[in-house]
Amino acid sequence: MSTAVYEYNERKVEQRLVRTLNRRKREATVADLVAETGLPTYQVEETIKRIVNDYQGHLKVTESGEVLYHFPHGLRNQVSGFIPKTKRLLRKVGAWAGRVLKTGFKVWTMVMLVGYFVVFVLLMVLAVVASMAAQAKGGGGRGNVGGFGMFYLTTRIAQFFLYLWLFSGSRPDSRGRKPKGPPLHQSVFAFVFGSGNPLADWDQRERRAFIGFLRESSGIATIEDVMRLTGQSYDQAQILMNRMLVEYNGQPEATEHGSLIYRFDEVLRTADQGSDSSLGSVFQREMKPLIPFNNNKSSLNGWIGFFNGFNLLFGTYFTALTFALPSLTAEGFGGFYLLVVALFAQITATPAAAVTIVFWVMGLVPAVFSALFFMIPLIRRLREKKLNERTRYENVRKRVLNAILESPEEVDPEFIDVGETAGIEPSQTREIVRRVVSELAAERGAEVTEKRAATNGQPAAYIYHFYDIAREQADVAKARESVDTSRFDTGSVVFDSDQ
Repeated sequence: MSTAVYEYNERKVEQRLVRTLNRRKREATVADLVAETGLPTYQVEETIKRIVNDYQGHLKVTESGEVLYHFPHGLRNQVSGFIPKTKRLLRKVGAWAGRVLKTGFKVWTMVMLVGYFVVFVLLMVLAVVASMAAQAKGGGGRGNVGGFGMFYLTTRIAQFFLYLWLFSGSRPDSRGRKPKGPPLHQSVFAFVFGSGNPLADWDQRERRAFIGFLRESSGIATIEDVMRLTGQSYDQAQILMNRMLVEYNGQPEATEHGSLIYRFDEVLRTADQGSDSSLGSVFQREMKPLIPFNNNKSSLNGWIGFFNGFNLLFGTYFTALTFALPSLTAEGFGGFYLLVVALFAQITATPAAAVTIVFWVMGLVPAVFSALFFMIPLIRRLREKKLNERTRYENVRKRVLNAILESPEEVDPEFIDVGETAGIEPSQTREIVRRVVSELAAERGAEVTEKRAATNGQPAAYIYHFYDIAREQADVAKARESVDTSRFDTGSVVFDSDQ
C-alpha cells in the first residue's frame, strides 16, 4: 500500500539519492533525481537540501535558471560533532549487527537441519554396530554381512553430504574460483523463506518508467498511457494518475478539442543533454515476473527436503515412543528407541533423565522444527500462488490493453495475440481477452458491431470501435508536437558556488 507523499522515511530517501548521485558522477537536477529514483518531487526537493548541507555540496546555476546540485569533494557526510558522529556510528553498528544476526539465523537453520540428520544417522550406525556385536557374540558367521552393511550405509551417508555440498554451490572448483551458487546456509534458508520477492521494487520501476515515458512524450500523458504502461483498468489508472499529479507536480489540462491531458513540465528539466530515455517504451512490453519457490536447483531442494523428512520421521518416532514406553520391548519396533535410551543412560544419573533427554532433544525439538520447516514454505507457497495467479492475469491484461491502444478504431478480440502465459490455459486466456476488451468498451463508450451470432453453444463475437480513444490520440499527438522542449534545456553553467 502506498504511503502519503509527505510521510516518508527521510533516512532511506537520503540513501537512495546519495547512491543515485554517485552513479551520476555527483551532479544532477531535481528532475534527474526524480527520474532515476522514482521518488516524489517533494521528497527529493526536501531531502536534497539536507544532503547539500551535510555532504558539503555546491550549487550551479545554468542559463535557464535551473539549479544543478554538485558534490565535487565526494558524497560523505561531513557533519562534525559528538552526537552526529555517534548517530552515524550507531547506524553502522546496527546495520552490521543486523547482517550478523540474519546470517546467524540462516546458519542456525542449516545446523538444525544437517546436525540432527547427522545425529540420527550416527544413532542408526550405532544400532548396526550393536546388532553386529550381538550376532558375533551369538555366532552364526554373519559378522561380515553386518560389516558390509555398515560400510555401505556409511558410504551412502558420505555421498548424501557430498551431493549437498556440490549442489549448494559452496565448493570452489579445481582452479580455486569462487562458487557460482550461494552458500549452503543461504540455500537452506531459501527453501523455507524463499529467495525474495521479484516484485518488491515493481512500483518504483513503474514510476521510473512513467517519467521515462514523459521525457519521450514532451511531458504529456493521458490515462490511456498509464494503462498501457501498467496494465491497470481505467479506474485504477485514474487513481494512479491522481497520485502522480501530486508526486511530480503535474497539472491537468484540456486541449482545444476537449481531450484531457496531464502536463509534467518539471520532469523535462535535465542536465543530460540530448538524452531521450526509452524506459517507458521498454516497460510497456515488460511483464511482471512470477514469484518462484526459490532460486535453488531442484536437485538441491530435493536433498534438503529429504534431510528434513528424515529428521521429521525420527523426531516423531522418538516423541511417540516415549508415550508408549511402558509397553516397549527390546524386540521389534521399540528396540532402537530402547538402545538410544540406554546410550543416554550411560551419561545421565538415572534412566528417567535419559528418557527425558530423548523425548525433548531427540523427539519433540526436531519433530517441531522439521514440521515448521515444511509448514512455513507450504503456507508461503499458497500465498504466492494467489499472487502469481493475479500477476498472470495482469500480464495478459497489459498485452490486451497495448493491443487495443495500438489500433483502437477496430478491435477484434479473436485476433488479439497475447502469446502463451504459463499457468493459464488457452481457453482461459481468450476469456480474459474478451473480458478486458468488453470492460474497456463499457468504460469508454465504444461502438460495438456483431461479427458472429451465438451458435452451437459458442458465444457471439463482436468487433469494438474505440473512436473516442483514436480521436484523443490524434489530438494528444498534436499537443505534444506543439511543445517546445528546447525551453527545458538547462544550458551551460553561469554560476558555480565552488568557484
